[in-house]
Amino acid sequence: MHAHSPSTPIASSSSGTRNSKLEHIIQNFYTKTAQVIVQARIDVESSHKEKKNSHGRKINKWFNVVTEDIESLREELKHWRRLSVRYGEEEPPPMVLDLYLDTSEIRRGQVLVAVDDNLQRHRVDLGMHGSQEVHRILVETWVLTLNHPLPDTPVDLPNLYKRSIIFFRSLHSLVRLLPGHSLQQRLKDTSGAGLSLKYRLSSSLQHSSDEIALSQPIMSGDMQNQTQTYDFSDIVTPLGTLKLQLYYRKSCDFQIENHLSSLPSASSMDQERHKGATEPRAIRHSATETQLQGGAEIANRVPCHVLHWLLLL
Repeated sequence: MHAHSPSTPIASSSSGTRNSKLEHIIQNFYTKTAQVIVQARIDVESSHKEKKNSHGRKINKWFNVVTEDIESLREELKHWRRLSVRYGEEEPPPMVLDLYLDTSEIRRGQVLVAVDDNLQRHRVDLGMHGSQEVHRILVETWVLTLNHPLPDTPVDLPNLYKRSIIFFRSLHSLVRLLPGHSLQQRLKDTSGAGLSLKYRLSSSLQHSSDEIALSQPIMSGDMQNQTQTYDFSDIVTPLGTLKLQLYYRKSCDFQIENHLSSLPSASSMDQERHKGATEPRAIRHSATETQLQGGAEIANRVPCHVLHWLLLL
């Protein structure tokens, strides 16, 4: 008859506690990422109205960044929270968070105008697909993945949490330096005037025919440089490597104006300007789409002044 080692239950309990802490870190990493991004783009006060009277606001202090969680978003995130902590060889699906400009409320007699860096106004063609109207313009796409293989060496959980704190400080700052934040502030100051920023969650990079994708230019002369990309530093965890990638539209100065039928649209101006071009537009679009959807190596970076600011953190 063999005596049981008195250390066995303690070791088992210690392992279980570690796994529970790890799961909470991973799950809250997904939650905090989405909440920080969405709350920098969406009117949080409006999102809280329906629950404000009965349940109050839920304060989230994970990773030393205080957020008032949007309950509807938290419900949507349950899918990724559950899949992210499944122990096994299968990677969880990516969490794709799209921020888009909703143009469905633009009335007859109004046109959407994009203003470039030279203050030139360009009418945005919202009926470029014939009878198919355009209801959304993609502004940003954030992709969070938990990639395998698993690390060969043990990962210290306190150190993982500290590195996550640094990650979220950078995210919280950067999301407020992007063109999409300036757009959000302008819409807030003008009460929207028929335009609003909204979000959607999915597991893949796919777009419908009633929206303008990031790979499609809005203004003439914007054929190859309409988007920028940025890679955040990887976070290695015992369950894989957390990686956040950002694709965003550089120019987001959109306005609604009345009675501008004489103002040329971006597409018509582009056709005139590029009559003699030897490279078809479809080839340029295809190249850009391949870069975004194929996960090609990042060629463009955040503007130098933003990157310099982040390095000082």
